[in-house]
Amino acid sequence: AGANQGYCCEWNPDSVQALKRNLEANGVAHKCQVFLGDNRETSPKLSGVADRVLLGLLPSSEAAWPLAVSCLKPEGGMLHVHENVGEAEMSAWTK
Repeated sequence: AGANQGYCCEWNPDSVQALKRNLEANGVAHKCQVFLGDNRETSPKLSGVADRVLLGLLPSSEAAWPLAVSCLKPEGGMLHVHENVGEAEMSAWTK
């Protein structure tokens, strides 16, 4: 919705293929660079470029948080963190 440029780092080749098909189908392939491989190897190329970083690795993306922060622009941005949280841990995560 109004983004000038998008970047995607994904290690699953099938997911990359589906993403590229959908980018083409939606007419936005020219606005997205897709990096196939492990984020630890692909994300350093994106240092300081992002307003938002979406972390979808489950069950936990915590190990990737420092790398994700390094992709944010120097003035900051937002991390969208996905995490599996057990029901007993829910109150700790909502504080």
